[in-house]
Amino acid sequence: MRSQKRKIGWQLLIPITFLLLHQPSMYGAEGTQWRPYLEWSLENATYSGSPYDLVAKVTFTHTSSGKQVTTEMFYDGNDTYKFRFTGTRVGTWHFETFSSDPELDGEVGTVTIQPNPDPRVHGFVTKFDGNKWGWHGTETAFVPQLAMYKSPRYLYDEPQVIEADIEEFLDEHGFDGFHVPSIAGWWFDLDASDSRVTSSMTEPHRRTFEALEMLIAKTHAAGGLVHIWAWGDHSRHQTPRDLSGGINGAIDKRLQRYIAARLGPIPGWTMGYGFDLWEWVDGDQLTQWHEYMHEHLGWHHFLGARASKNELNQLSEAMDYSGYEQHRPDYDKYVETVEERPYKPSFSEDRFRIRNEGRAKDYNEEETRRGLWHSTMAGGVANIWGNLLENGGTRDSYRGTLPYPNEHQIKTYSVFFNDKGRFRKDMQRANELSGDGNTRVLRSGNTKYVFYRQDAGSIHMDLSDMAGPQPAVAVDTKAEYSQLDVGRLSPGEHTWDAPHSSDWAIAVGDWLLAESYNWPDLAAFAEQWLAQNCLAHDWCRAFDLNRSSNVDFADFAKVAENWLKPLPNRPPWVNITHPDDGASIHLPYEIQADAGDVDGSVLAVEFFADENRIGFDDNGDDGWTTDWRSGLSGIRTLTASATDNGGAVAVSLPVQVYVLARR
Repeated sequence: MRSQKRKIGWQLLIPITFLLLHQPSMYGAEGTQWRPYLEWSLENATYSGSPYDLVAKVTFTHTSSGKQVTTEMFYDGNDTYKFRFTGTRVGTWHFETFSSDPELDGEVGTVTIQPNPDPRVHGFVTKFDGNKWGWHGTETAFVPQLAMYKSPRYLYDEPQVIEADIEEFLDEHGFDGFHVPSIAGWWFDLDASDSRVTSSMTEPHRRTFEALEMLIAKTHAAGGLVHIWAWGDHSRHQTPRDLSGGINGAIDKRLQRYIAARLGPIPGWTMGYGFDLWEWVDGDQLTQWHEYMHEHLGWHHFLGARASKNELNQLSEAMDYSGYEQHRPDYDKYVETVEERPYKPSFSEDRFRIRNEGRAKDYNEEETRRGLWHSTMAGGVANIWGNLLENGGTRDSYRGTLPYPNEHQIKTYSVFFNDKGRFRKDMQRANELSGDGNTRVLRSGNTKYVFYRQDAGSIHMDLSDMAGPQPAVAVDTKAEYSQLDVGRLSPGEHTWDAPHSSDWAIAVGDWLLAESYNWPDLAAFAEQWLAQNCLAHDWCRAFDLNRSSNVDFADFAKVAENWLKPLPNRPPWVNITHPDDGASIHLPYEIQADAGDVDGSVLAVEFFADENRIGFDDNGDDGWTTDWRSGLSGIRTLTASATDNGGAVAVSLPVQVYVLARR
């Protein structure tokens, strides 16, 4: 018999300071969308088995939409079990706990999620237009350019180290986040001298997770991403093959559940399985890992597995992103990478290092700078970067990268694309818009263009299809960020002559102006305009729309003019992401779709099987999904339709699946 339902208290975890604030009331928590996450604690002193095997689930239900998220509790020592929650939708959520253990069963409560007061707060990692990395919440696309980072053993109880590194590598260099190297044995013993896995390892080490969650939360609060390698390679004994029960055995699955329960509710991380995977794990084992993790992750996180060396194959096609080991990929290789699997984001998941070891695959500073631009101009491939030159030798990679001597060049790349908003969800390659084979071009519709050419004295631009005159600026990518005014270009062909030969980028279009504005945009402008010392901050300089080095009423007038200007509505786009085409599935099954709109927002996504409606989702904050609960077995054709705020409708490409008979 279920125990009597009880009301429980809650804790609000602040990722900047990691202080726990306690709600006086025992019922009814409050939080803000996306960040910070909420945490509850329960005590259970009666369970006699391994506390890491006690299963207790918590289902959160959004009152107005019926959207459900199920997560699990995790053991945190001293007879204490905790569970966490990140609000992806504004409003009231009800929750209830379920467990075979009466001490953890039947707890109920509510949590009210308010809009986050900071409009720049990201949610969970997502994808746009099939293969672009992106953020929920801000609904922005980005290219993860990550700095090699330290092992958790160097981070435990060291918040000041993380904060200093965020300032150095995210703020000063402009990287998008950090890559944590193979954790392997440190999942179980953070005090071990190396990351070797042994058969005696059985239970997750809680201090490892404290270090990771502190890093993830602080990096996410700074707008960044943390990518984790779960394992390493077999020659170093960094794989779950050495655990009792091996890959996906009882000990390995115990760890997988703990990762899902403890890190799953926290936004801002992705995970790769490890490296040199072809030596020690097969595709079926990777698929099983991926499926088991997602069964227990209440929130979607991107999981992947690096492919064979310098190959475009995948050990398992079930992964959320395509991971590759590529040695010194050039622009053409990045393009080939994006095109190989255009329905999911790509990650060139080797570590591109500057080091003193004489390896042919290593980089120098110029190759690093150009690699940032090549991977972005190709369409957006994630990378890992590191400078390991230290005192004439090579630094231990588990201690992370050192600052780059040419950090201003990395920052120039970051300002150009990230601060100025020049990598967009709908960006497409358009190299045909230049008269030579050496200029790389991206375009967003017919109003925004990026041209990039190396060793250039001039750049030719064919803007014949551009929708009216647009401003243009040029940037020397080798120098500290500075814009040269190219002028206001009319539709037609133009050749810009550079003041000197360098690697130049030209941005055409008014990137700071959205396609349309609304009252929240005007309110945000007014708030920033009134802020003291506004121009001292990057986020406020963005409101200097007329580039007068002053944020004033003229900028406000430009916002208002654009806001009032009617624009033709462009249709949305939608793709079914799960299940894959050709998959065999059992019902019930959660169908997932990716949808977006370049000039507005998607209001709803409908799902169909053989043209029969099977589901509907009107809130995509945590993805567009529906639970397909019943249907006849056999071959079925799935489609999804998206409706935007202007009434336009788009239909996805069909996905054929085989529905298996009920078990």
